[in-house]
Amino acid sequence: MVKKGILKSFIMQYILILITLCFTRVWFLNVNNNGTLTWDEIFKGFYIGVKFDASIGGIIMAALLLLFLLSRIIPLKKIWFKISMGIYGVLMFITIFFSAGNVYYYREFETQLDASIFEYAGDTEVYGNMGAIFNLPVIYGLICILTIINVCLSYKNLKEIYLTDRLGKAKKNILTFIVLILVVFIGIRGLQNRPRNVEHGFFSKKILANQMTQNGMLSLIHSVDRQREFKNIDMKKLEFFDNDELVKRSRELVGTENNQFLSDQNPLLRITDTKKSLKDKNVVLIIAESFSGQYVGALGHNDPDLAPYFSELSKKGVLFTSFYGNGTRTRNGVLSTNVSFPVQVGRDLMRDPAVQKPFYGLPRILKDRGYNTNFYHGSRLNFDNMQGVLLTNGMDNFTGKKDFPNEITSKYHWGAPDTVLFDRSAKEIKKLKEPFFAEILTISNHSPFEIPKEYDKLEEYTKKYSSRDTKAGTDDSLMMRYNAYRYMDTAFEEFFESIKNEPWYMDTLFVIVSDHKIGGIHNNIPLFLYTPDGSLKPQRIDSVGSQVDILPTIMGYLGGTYKNASWGKDLLNAKDGERMAYTKSPKEFEKAVIMYKDYYYEKNGRSFTLRDRKTLKNIDSKGKEKDIEKMEDFIKLHLQLSETMVRKRSFADVDDDISLKDLKVVKTESEKKK
Repeated sequence: MVKKGILKSFIMQYILILITLCFTRVWFLNVNNNGTLTWDEIFKGFYIGVKFDASIGGIIMAALLLLFLLSRIIPLKKIWFKISMGIYGVLMFITIFFSAGNVYYYREFETQLDASIFEYAGDTEVYGNMGAIFNLPVIYGLICILTIINVCLSYKNLKEIYLTDRLGKAKKNILTFIVLILVVFIGIRGLQNRPRNVEHGFFSKKILANQMTQNGMLSLIHSVDRQREFKNIDMKKLEFFDNDELVKRSRELVGTENNQFLSDQNPLLRITDTKKSLKDKNVVLIIAESFSGQYVGALGHNDPDLAPYFSELSKKGVLFTSFYGNGTRTRNGVLSTNVSFPVQVGRDLMRDPAVQKPFYGLPRILKDRGYNTNFYHGSRLNFDNMQGVLLTNGMDNFTGKKDFPNEITSKYHWGAPDTVLFDRSAKEIKKLKEPFFAEILTISNHSPFEIPKEYDKLEEYTKKYSSRDTKAGTDDSLMMRYNAYRYMDTAFEEFFESIKNEPWYMDTLFVIVSDHKIGGIHNNIPLFLYTPDGSLKPQRIDSVGSQVDILPTIMGYLGGTYKNASWGKDLLNAKDGERMAYTKSPKEFEKAVIMYKDYYYEKNGRSFTLRDRKTLKNIDSKGKEKDIEKMEDFIKLHLQLSETMVRKRSFADVDDDISLKDLKVVKTESEKKK
């Protein structure tokens, strides 16, 4: 009888774990499949799912390998074998238990297993309800049977190498251990840029298809890790208002006029009647990387004005001069802009399993109106789970780094530079059927600030402003930033020049906004709306707004009636002094900034700072107690409502039977003929 080597035995063991976990995915599909998945989606889901299984399987294999190495160093073969099989059996039982638990957790809550399950530990009412719905003895029995089968096969597979191999042989086979360690490492992490996370499982517009890729145990580990990272989030600290008051205040936030609210579960879900006739205009939304207001001449910053083209273009449309980002990262800006949801305390929501449920955001609203929806980006689409979130929220077509020639993307850290991105976007938009929604996310104005050589003005800026540069010679130098910022403006210019004679140009609403400002959370960013046909008259609006207001502002211009759950108001119709802007860093629990009237109000724990919003100079708070109380309540509402919505997954469309297709929209006679 030929002896099995160490490598063969451990590879077979890894495969056995993957087969076992694959069975739990079959289990998941059998219980949750509603008949909507195609065979192609099922096969692709299993293919991606094996990668997630490889991660959790790799963790188990790492423990097994470590125990085996210890058995070679301390030669108590039988004892180590029993210890190894005992620990392995416990690990497999836990993995199968939570993988099976994920099957029914998803069935009940339509989301992957996460740390919230521990909130119900010992709750007899919850488990009694689960027992009434599912046959728990059968489920527990299947978990035990699957574990026993796996452990028995593992016992047979590993017994020989544990009891017959000696230390000397292990030394000669050091290469075997190196290979095994590499296999396990790659299995756990994968070969992609970032370790496997929820973002790598999104491939379909169907929530179930994306969910079947996930490994319940791995989802739970990630969730527990996030809970540990954000352990300072205590929901009791955020219970400022009772439920009735929370609902009342949340609806006052967006205004009760023109809104028909649909659910107390999601108090913001509503039908909004703009009282305007419907416009079937195309929408081109440009989210510009780090397009900070501090370098825009049109906003009063001319030393230097690094966006001269934008400043000139802004004279032809509506420029909001007191507009602010909701967060400090691209993922914050993309989420707030597309689905009108604020930055959360202690969470990066784009990468949180909570977003497995769809918001009722801008791409979905426009898609319901018959728009085809498109996203263009020069870098990786799955960075921070952007594609996954947008895909499940109504975005149909994507162009990303992999769609550009490798000879271009290989030259730059992030991928295709802005001029290349805009050129590709213009050519693809030209082919779209109208009406369309096209969203372009730029990338070049980000360290290491790599731009095409023909656009390089670094020497010019260095000669003029080098005395300001405290990081000269680094990739994050101020002159490098100046150079990249000016390049971004040039990319705007080339894009608009290339499309101005296209037939769709005059029938389009263009929106330009930043994802966030450069560093910190206090300064403003531009928001610009432009209609070449002149339907939006040029003006400058100084009333305060933020990215959550973009959705209702766009829809207010397009008119008609629409369903949404946005946190914002139409800034084209907002009264001066009516709105507040809420800005937050996800990593700083106690800190938030509010812009209101002429105030910049920074809250940090129990202390606060009151400044002039434009000069940022400290001002006396005496006599301003009522305004301060309003801003305090505004912060409390955002903290409590956003966290409540995410924990309960109530930001989604909880009344899906109410459809836009059943709503009447107002059209003029000329629009009907068109």
